[in-house]
Amino acid sequence: MVVTAIILVITLFLVVFMVEMFVPISANMEFKDVCRNFLMKMEIQSGFNSSDYALLTERLTSIGFHDISISAPSSAKFGSEMELHITAVFSFNSIQRLFSREEKGFEMEFIKSAVARKVIH
Repeated sequence: MVVTAIILVITLFLVVFMVEMFVPISANMEFKDVCRNFLMKMEIQSGFNSSDYALLTERLTSIGFHDISISAPSSAKFGSEMELHITAVFSFNSIQRLFSREEKGFEMEFIKSAVARKVIH
């Protein structure tokens, strides 16, 4: 009975530890997904306007990011290369020792280039 309880506690601890390892990985995948969608939007519109900045900041904030920095051209000529550079910090409480938790911050970065597709006269 005691051995079973010890094995159960160890298994529970390992499951919690593994789940906490996947939290930043999941956040990074979601971050890159949101950034990719805005990169495609920037490519189609040949630039990144102020409403795109606000919408991207709002989306990243809603999924738990802060200290968001966005660098992108507001307009570009057809065929020119544009770069979207986004950095943000994801913070969450994680287990440090047996019964203590600590806030950890992970800085995530997205740097991709796209070619302007929209013809601007």
